[in-house]
Amino acid sequence: MNPKLNALWSWRVRAGQAMLAGFAATALSGCDVDSIVELTNPDLITPEVVADTANLPIVANGVVFEFARAYGGEASNASTAGPGLIHLGGLLADEFWHASTFSTLDEIDARRILDTNGELLIAYRYMQRARNLAERTAALFAESPRANSAQHAEMLSLAGFAYVLFAENFCSGVPFSVTEFSGDIEFGEQLTTTQTLERALAHFDAALATAGSHQDADMTNLARVGRGRVLLNLGRFDEAPAAVADVPNDFVYSLPFGLPPQPNNAVWYFTNSASRISAATEEGQNGLRFFARGDSDNTIDPRVPADSSGDGLGTETPLYSQGLYTGPDSPLPLATGIEARLIEAEAQLAGGSSGAYLGSLNDLRSSVGLAPLADPGSPTERVLQFYEERARWLWITAHRLGDLRRMVREYGFAPNEVFPIGNAIQGETYGEDTSLPVPFDERNNPNYSGACLDEE
Repeated sequence: MNPKLNALWSWRVRAGQAMLAGFAATALSGCDVDSIVELTNPDLITPEVVADTANLPIVANGVVFEFARAYGGEASNASTAGPGLIHLGGLLADEFWHASTFSTLDEIDARRILDTNGELLIAYRYMQRARNLAERTAALFAESPRANSAQHAEMLSLAGFAYVLFAENFCSGVPFSVTEFSGDIEFGEQLTTTQTLERALAHFDAALATAGSHQDADMTNLARVGRGRVLLNLGRFDEAPAAVADVPNDFVYSLPFGLPPQPNNAVWYFTNSASRISAATEEGQNGLRFFARGDSDNTIDPRVPADSSGDGLGTETPLYSQGLYTGPDSPLPLATGIEARLIEAEAQLAGGSSGAYLGSLNDLRSSVGLAPLADPGSPTERVLQFYEERARWLWITAHRLGDLRRMVREYGFAPNEVFPIGNAIQGETYGEDTSLPVPFDERNNPNYSGACLDEE
């Protein structure tokens, strides 16, 4: 990989990872360690544990664990394994294609998703768990001597990002229930995509106030990037640049993987190791040409490193490994300074009527030795050029599906102009899905209608 690009995108393993490494050896204040390990229901954090505020950093690490496997997937435990939203959103968009015999992955890739899909349910459950735990833990911080700490701000931001990922990846109408640490459940009502994004914005605003009081730059920048991302999705382009203006280019907030008790990086595992999901290029008739097909010389852009790896699991489907995440311990970026610059550039795009975005794109390109782009001239071509650059900079980081939906919602593209069409890699005709459905199991919630709401 280009050394300048490698330096710019060097994933920073956060301090929380070191705390995770010491988890097994850490005695929780006021608690018997063996009794915690041997909980009858390991999914429940007992009130006795959370009542002692000395344990809040450990509870907060549990939030990072849950969010990481919802975002990147679970590959450490066979009974709970499944791809995360990076893979599922990328399959529905044009970043990945199905390369194995798993019909559940085939449904998503072919844009024909049943609400009984098992892979869908796993990722949905993990992200709901992460969202709920982040909100409950943030509330504990607010009532403790650790209020307004950096970790308090982190919990608020992770809750905000959970809502963002639901809004970008799932259809309108996701319900958000509340499960207390005691196990009591309050079933949530369905929220529209707009309402979900507004809830995310409220969390980022709270995180900014909390991080600002603590003067923590990393947590402030995490909330800033999240806030800018929400404003783009809400179509509030004039407000987005100010939200991220102070985020430095080299800022990276990453989620740790591979260090017990964290899961392994499942983006690496399901693509590079298990051969179930391939990096995609020119998928359908509309997919971007991320890299060249064939046996060798696949990488055509240093931001999108890919390599031919033969065939997928149990199929003759061509398999391409990705080179961003090189092993089970590779961390995954959630928010970066590069995204901040892209948020500013999208505001400069002004719906395609302005070429001002090009300077911002070319500044980023020059930082990694890429030649400058020329203005294509027409509003439509400008939007396509901009989103291709976003796709390359933010490749396989759970942005692409949300971007394609924003192209439809804010820029007037028809879904079949930006989503893969024609025949999928294994021969099926693509359907018309442009988002993940709410899983069937949510019908246990009496407030859920059993269907998505009529809003993109």
